[in-house]
Amino acid sequence: MAGRLFVANFGEDTISVIDAYAKKQQHKIVLSHRQQHYTEAGTHLKKSVIGPHSLKCGRDKEYIYSVDCFDDSIAVINTSSMDVEEFFFAGNHPNDMAFSSDDSYIYVTNGDSDSVSVIDALARKIIFQVSVGAMPHGICISPSGEYVYTADMDSNTVSMIDTWSNSKVTCIKVGKCPVEVVPSADGRYVFAICSYLGNDRNGTVSVISTHNYSVIKTIDIGMIPIQGAISNDGRMLFVTNMGSNDVYAIDLNRFEVIRVIESGNMARGIAIREDGHIFVSNSEDNNLSIIDHVSWEISYNIEVGIEPTSMLYIK
Repeated sequence: MAGRLFVANFGEDTISVIDAYAKKQQHKIVLSHRQQHYTEAGTHLKKSVIGPHSLKCGRDKEYIYSVDCFDDSIAVINTSSMDVEEFFFAGNHPNDMAFSSDDSYIYVTNGDSDSVSVIDALARKIIFQVSVGAMPHGICISPSGEYVYTADMDSNTVSMIDTWSNSKVTCIKVGKCPVEVVPSADGRYVFAICSYLGNDRNGTVSVISTHNYSVIKTIDIGMIPIQGAISNDGRMLFVTNMGSNDVYAIDLNRFEVIRVIESGNMARGIAIREDGHIFVSNSEDNNLSIIDHVSWEISYNIEVGIEPTSMLYIK
């Protein structure tokens, strides 16, 4: 099967399905409480009422899960039929989600209740609520599966949850307005992407050591950084900056920026193909840019829906 890229179009409540090698849209899935999908591009809704904000999948890749912040729900999409099979309640203004290491549980950040919902993935029901910092946004799970980390925008913290007890262990102070957390491939570090939204300055990445759970390095990056992805070899972190319209490449051995790559306007989502090519969603341009991993320049643009945000690549 060719690699497919799923793109959340926040401004029109759709998900574009892109053939990542043919570089064209195959389907457009409409997120509504009626089951339907569209095979042609160009279907635009007048107003976003569901707000697809983040896309994730389990290890079997049978379903895509769309975290819908306006609808307080998660939409379950069958990756074979492209049908929306179900919506289930996730919490108050859900922003992002992560699966447990065995896919038994889903952890969801709820921005309006300063909490994480722990959801039984089979029953699709909330079984616990864990209090975290103020306005949690991004979320990730450690490679070992022992801990969940959340980026708490309004308290400038990263909260750490023990997945065995479903309790908060600690809060780690980071830079201002963290929006995303990304674990290193070996689990030794967690990278908090701090947007400094509203502070009229560039953002940072706080490097958290999982040895002592403290910030050991602060890396200056672009304006309003928003999402990040680790390279396939685990050696680099790529961060999209929607305020400066670029992508920063950070060497994870030296914790230094080694390259600034031009993107489209309001670069947000990021995904990496197995050959190293980088896909970036440009929310203002309503398209994706493909960045060549050799030249580090945009090689192609693909039109998608209105205000693309998160992306998910599936091989």
